[in-house]
Amino acid sequence: LEHQVPGLRAQSPGGPVAEVTRNPQDQTILGLTNLSTSVWQVINDQGRIRQIQAGQTFKLSPGTKIDFGSVDGEVTTQVAVG
Repeated sequence: LEHQVPGLRAQSPGGPVAEVTRNPQDQTILGLTNLSTSVWQVINDQGRIRQIQAGQTFKLSPGTKIDFGSVDGEVTTQVAVG
């Protein structure tokens, strides 16, 4: 939610700034959807840089680094979905 990530603004006041989602073609693959008004920068485990606009989703995989603007994050473990 907006109050949990300083500096990010939700598209709806006080609402979520991100959502963990499943890949529609492979339900075992998780992604993170940008629900904020900011553009995020993501560097995947292979060094590829992407800009994640509001509404876009990227795959959560170990080693992925996320620059949310005022806060950074990193995926450190493999997520298994059964």
